[in-house]
Amino acid sequence: SGSLLKQIPAVTSEVYDVTGAGDSLISAIALALTVPGVDIETAVKIGNYTAGVAVRKIGTTAVTPAELKDLIELHLMNKAVNV
Repeated sequence: SGSLLKQIPAVTSEVYDVTGAGDSLISAIALALTVPGVDIETAVKIGNYTAGVAVRKIGTTAVTPAELKDLIELHLMNKAVNV
C-alpha cells in the first residue's frame, strides 16, 4: 500500500543556536500556505530553509526575506555543482 508520508531532507547548515528554529519552521509553513497555489510540500521546504537560517544565528532573531533567499540560492547552487 502507498504511504501518505513523504520525507523531506533537512537543509544542512552550520548550527550556532537552535533557539527559535521550530517556531521559524512552523511560522514559515503557515505563511507559505496562505499563498494561493502553494502545496504542503513546498510550504514544508520553505519552512525547512527558514529553520536553516534561524540555526545560523545566536538567540531568537527574525529571519529576513534576504537571508532566506540567500540560503535557498546557496543550496540550489551547491546542488547544481554536485550533480
